[in-house]
Amino acid sequence: MTKKLFIAYRQLFSKEQSQFISIVTLISTLAIALGVSSLIVVLSVMNGFEAEIEERVIRLSSHITIQSDQPIGQWQDIANELEQFSEIQHTIPFVEAKGIISKTVEESTGVEILGINPADKIFFGVEIKDLVNGELILGRGLALQLNLKTGDRVLLTVPRISPQGKISFPDSQYFNVKKIVVFGLQRYDSTQVLMHQEDASSLLGLGNAVNGVAVEIDNVYQAKTMVEAIENSLKKIMGLEFTVTDWSKQNQALFDAIVIEKTIMSVLLFMIILIATFNVIVMLSMSVDDKKRDIAILKSIGFTSKDLTHIFFIQGLLSVLLGVLFGVFFGITVLMNLDSFEWIIRYLFGFEFLPAGLYYITSMPYILRYTDVVSICLGALSVSAVACLYPSIRASGENPSEILRMHKG
Repeated sequence: MTKKLFIAYRQLFSKEQSQFISIVTLISTLAIALGVSSLIVVLSVMNGFEAEIEERVIRLSSHITIQSDQPIGQWQDIANELEQFSEIQHTIPFVEAKGIISKTVEESTGVEILGINPADKIFFGVEIKDLVNGELILGRGLALQLNLKTGDRVLLTVPRISPQGKISFPDSQYFNVKKIVVFGLQRYDSTQVLMHQEDASSLLGLGNAVNGVAVEIDNVYQAKTMVEAIENSLKKIMGLEFTVTDWSKQNQALFDAIVIEKTIMSVLLFMIILIATFNVIVMLSMSVDDKKRDIAILKSIGFTSKDLTHIFFIQGLLSVLLGVLFGVFFGITVLMNLDSFEWIIRYLFGFEFLPAGLYYITSMPYILRYTDVVSICLGALSVSAVACLYPSIRASGENPSEILRMHKG
């Protein structure tokens, strides 16, 4: 095996082979390096982006949400029932609705209203302990859209919907803007309005009732397993239809979109590696034609057809392995200096990878998972190994006596 490896290495870096073959070898190696490094960088950035979004979604979502289309008057009974679960930290009743906020007749937009009790002190990562009746907390995007500032007076209009689904005449009320905050996700910043639970219940005509209860637990990643247990527990005390969802299900569409984007990008970038393997086939085929005399000599001194197949196969894999190793090195180097590369691209082309107004991310996040690196390397080597088979087998089929006769002639 050592002899085969030595011969394959000498053939790959031989100064005697034609310049064109050397160029094709270099191109195929660099193409594989480009594909591998691109996959490592893109997957790592997507991993970081996914983790960043997940962290913000967890902060801006209740771990588990209990909701009903009908008013929940016995929400305190729900809180008492859930005390049996040691994993639950506390429960927060809330009122949720859609409405229209207006500064003037011309300046208005639809909003998501969330009424909470200031006694809970912090909600959505926002301090609410000073929130009193008649005041609102708005997202920065919404404030910019309506040109609002702290202390402004706005009109909030909410349609009332009966349990039978009938919409009655909407109720309107004036509020003062208490605070303008950055929630951290554009979806919330441009639509979310926080207000006192009593005001929200009054606008919707719920009295002392709410239409949802948020549940916070010790470990957010156990939320999915707790949903069924909570459902079974609440069936005993709730005499109305209700749903229990965890934070991942509430944001399922967002996470599905990220997974789809990640998959599509991976497939597209892996195409670079596939195209590079065609260069490997061309390089090996040309090398076989160029080394026919050497093939004949090797066969005449005792090398078998199987040995020759191994030699050219190893030659092809060495070229691919160099590309993979260089790709891993370059990919990790780019990740370690990602902010610098991002600045260079933004300076040269004016391209923003992650617009600050959309994602509120000051630097591009990344998470380098070595399982991804190993998978990419194995994928590139596997595809290339298949590509190396045909020209390697063709080399073993050459007739040494005929080749020597042709060269002698």
